[in-house]
Amino acid sequence: MKGPSLARTAARKHVILFLAANPRDTGRLALDAEARSIHLELKRSGFGDRFDFVTRWAMEPLDLLRELRELQPTIVHFSGHATRPATTGPPTASPELAAMGAPSNGPLGLLVHNGQGDSLIVSHDALAQTFDVVGAQVRLVVLNACYSASIAEALLAHVDCVVGMSGAIHDDAARSFAIGFYGSLGEQKSIAAAFKQGQAAISLDGLLGAAKPQLHVRDGFDPAQLILAAVTPSVLLDVPCPYPGMRPFTVDDAARFHGRDGEIDDLIDRLRAGEREIYVFRNWR
Repeated sequence: MKGPSLARTAARKHVILFLAANPRDTGRLALDAEARSIHLELKRSGFGDRFDFVTRWAMEPLDLLRELRELQPTIVHFSGHATRPATTGPPTASPELAAMGAPSNGPLGLLVHNGQGDSLIVSHDALAQTFDVVGAQVRLVVLNACYSASIAEALLAHVDCVVGMSGAIHDDAARSFAIGFYGSLGEQKSIAAAFKQGQAAISLDGLLGAAKPQLHVRDGFDPAQLILAAVTPSVLLDVPCPYPGMRPFTVDDAARFHGRDGEIDDLIDRLRAGEREIYVFRNWR
């Protein structure tokens, strides 16, 4: 007798690791509002339950190493500040935007917290090394930080796609991009399509600053083919039926007909002791 075919679906949730850093000696950012917007947009989307959104605040240098090891995220989203190349002029006439991203003659990188809450630069070389040794599962990095394009390019040796900023981006524009981007991912869109929707969200809100997010892609990789919320195809398993049909069970069927050894021994002992009326009920569930 041929057994039934059973369908098995491997449903792995993708972890989105949201890392936030806003040291006290840097301009204030509404990072909590950005995280809240992403969380709500994923909940509203049709397939947002295929993502786990995990937040980590006041990021210090070693947090990235620890969280990559523990959580094994598919997406790493950094929200905060990056250093601005010394040769880069003011991004706009806005003093608020001009202050974002401290000019640096030293290494370019992200500004995170030191042990006292002030800023510390994590260079793009250090970031690239970290993703190299513990970030094999990361498919996408989003750097929602001003002047992060050079960091994005450095990470492409280890990550398929990186979103970075060539100049300054306002808080509201960064939040609008995140809403459009993650809402699209949660509707089973590709990374390429989600990026376009994130840019459209900035335009719809009328937040056309000096710089928009840029999608950096590893050579040979097609972001239009990566859909993180896609359903994993079912695998059909041909499982033999445990019942022999009309013929009785025999010793050869012992491997499939077991699990009541204790009860069977008890029944045999009672029969040997002289009991002649024993009722056995099968509870079908």
